[in-house]
Formats: sequence, C-alpha cells, structure tokens
Amino acid sequence: MTIDELRAIGLAAYGVNWQSPLARAIGISPRHMRRLIAGESPITEGIAADIRRALGATAVDPDWPRDKWIIGDAPAEADTKARREYLVHTRRPRFVARVVMVDDDGEPEPADVITGVVYASEDYVLSEIVWIDPPPPAASCTG
Repeated sequence: MTIDELRAIGLAAYGVNWQSPLARAIGISPRHMRRLIAGESPITEGIAADIRRALGATAVDPDWPRDKWIIGDAPAEADTKARREYLVHTRRPRFVARVVMVDDDGEPEPADVITGVVYASEDYVLSEIVWIDPPPPAASCTG
C-alpha cells in the first residue's frame, strides 16, 4: 500500500479528519499514523492487512476493496455549513473527486473547476479531482 492509497482510503472511510479514527481502528497510535503518512515509517504488509480487515476484507474475500467506488463525506465548512461528499475510485486509474449535486434546474451547486477536469451526468458533477494514478486519455472517457 502506498501513502497515496492510505490517504485515499482514510479520506473515503473517515472523512477529512481520518488519521486518528483509522489509527484506532487498526490499533496503532495517531503519532504512528502520522509517521506512515509522512513516509517516516514503512506501510508494512501487516498494517495494510489490518486496514483492509478494519474496512471489510475477510479471509474469504481478501481483495479489498471489492467495489470500485467508496463514498465519504467531509465536515461542513464554517462559512457555508455545507458538507462535501467525496467519491474514491479504488481501481486503476484511482482518483478522489468531489461529488456535487445538480439542482432541479440542472445547475450544479458551486464547485471548484480549477483542475479543468469535470465530469457531469444529469444528477451529479464530479469536480476537484485528484488523480492517484495518471488519468486515462480523454478519448477513453467519452461515453
């Protein structure tokens, strides 16, 4: 497991302040978790296995995550009181994106489009995309 994978899993499972809850779930100190994230301690196969178990992997189905998608949310921002919902694509190409609802008039709620990459459907917009792996060529993303 890489540091980027650890961050993506933590964010999806526990939201923005994921480090301490995930550390507790796998039986390590929050300080140890910070050292893992900083690259000061290795993410051993044992720690990776503990994370997979804490989030649903079993001996029968060790290929966690089984699903391609994990949805999580972040606490409300102080100025807007709006929660942010995030989507993590767990298989290559892996990424984390903000999920933005589209209103009845077909307009998305305010979203960051600085990345220049936004994917939309009738009901949702994916924005603020952070790629863990290189993104696919644009031609392969068209429907």
